[in-house]
Amino acid sequence: MRQNDDFGADGITGIRRGVGDNLEIVGEELHEVLDADLNAQIDRLNAAGADVIAIWATPRQFSTAIKHARLDLNWDVPFVLSLVSANEFSVSLAGPEVLEGTVSVSYIRHGHEIDNPDVAKHVEIIRQYTNTEEATTLTIYGQYIGELMEEVLRLAGRDLTRKSLVEAAESVSNFKCSMCLFPISMSAMDHDPIQGAYLVRAQG
Repeated sequence: MRQNDDFGADGITGIRRGVGDNLEIVGEELHEVLDADLNAQIDRLNAAGADVIAIWATPRQFSTAIKHARLDLNWDVPFVLSLVSANEFSVSLAGPEVLEGTVSVSYIRHGHEIDNPDVAKHVEIIRQYTNTEEATTLTIYGQYIGELMEEVLRLAGRDLTRKSLVEAAESVSNFKCSMCLFPISMSAMDHDPIQGAYLVRAQG
């Protein structure tokens, strides 16, 4: 199941690359970013006999999909989701029991890791500047992006131009931000800074 844009298209491309001939896609369901729910798409995948659902959606739409599967259809099909939906918003929209067992990936720290000194520092920052009391996946993602941008600007130097900015971004190598679980690298041929991720599962 995927959003009908580059976000969703990149997701299905990644699945095809990752599992290749070991995967049989029994259905590919699209949705638009403003669709109210994904019930019809879930119904069609259920009828097609899907064993696993991989989904690229925002938390609001993902939550409608998994709630319909779990609560309306009593269907315990495993869900694999992108980091976009693997966060606190999905928990609040769908409910923790509904999300139990979902699988995703993680390449940044999590807000509940308050014993980690970098997360503790992050909490200090957001409390001081945003009046936010607790770290979330999105506040941590924001700091990750901010630190990456700071590194790119540092590499670009004082004479900032579009060309120097692009060249600097493409020269980032083994940069480890405080929120990152893996070093960041990019090149002229690879503009994706994410070079690794852990599989994570929602439990408890």
